[in-house]
Amino acid sequence: MKGLEEKALEAGAREITLNTLCGIAGATPELWESIGVEYKKDEVRLNEFWYERLGYKAYKREPRYKEKNPKTGKIVKLQAVVSFSFAASTLLGSS
Repeated sequence: MKGLEEKALEAGAREITLNTLCGIAGATPELWESIGVEYKKDEVRLNEFWYERLGYKAYKREPRYKEKNPKTGKIVKLQAVVSFSFAASTLLGSS
C-alpha cells in the first residue's frame, strides 16, 4: 500500500480515497446470511480496520455493493464505507 501511496504523491495527489465493505456491517452474521454465505467469525477479514491503522478516516457509509443471494435469488446492496486521507504526505512522513 505504501508503494501505491508514494506513486500517488509523485503524481501530485492531495487525497487518496478507498471504498470497501463497511467493517461494522461486515462483522455481523446478518450481512453474510443476507448473501447466502455462512458467517465464520474467525475467518472474516475486514479491510476498513486495516485502512484505519494506516491513517485513513471513514467519511461516508452507504449501500453500494450489489450481491445476489444464490439461495433466494434476492439482490442485496451491501453497506460500503468510503475512506480517505486528506494529507497523503502525512502517511509517508513527508511535508
